[in-house]
Amino acid sequence: THCISSAASDVYKRQTLLYLYYQAKALIYMPLMASESQNNKSSPAFISIQQATTAILTITKALSSPGHDFYYLPLPMNLPRQKARFVLLAAKSALEFTRGGALFQEAKSLITSAIQDLKDESEIKMLGCLSSDCCTCLERAVDAIFLY
Repeated sequence: THCISSAASDVYKRQTLLYLYYQAKALIYMPLMASESQNNKSSPAFISIQQATTAILTITKALSSPGHDFYYLPLPMNLPRQKARFVLLAAKSALEFTRGGALFQEAKSLITSAIQDLKDESEIKMLGCLSSDCCTCLERAVDAIFLY
């Protein structure tokens, strides 16, 4: 059996709380962004959702790495679907950066990594994973967004 050390357990608890914080932040600001009459990229709602999206994808990327033993957040929600939603939001947000610039490349790398995680989860048939067809559609949608 594999035991989690106390220090590792604290890291996982902290990351889980951070995930929940940014999830709540995104859920709070999404209705505000949807109710704005114009698509203002400098609005507090848009910026908060952009920050929350990046943080959530970064947290899930870090926890699904070999360094964290591919830790899966113990939350009562379908995490692959949540990740797919945030991948699409991140792709839309990445359009605000200069193409080829450092921020755009960083966002694209994070999105590509998240999609690869979703594909890996699908391959090993992780509980609640997206189908391989959904992963392909998500990848094509992100590619279409980046070509926009």
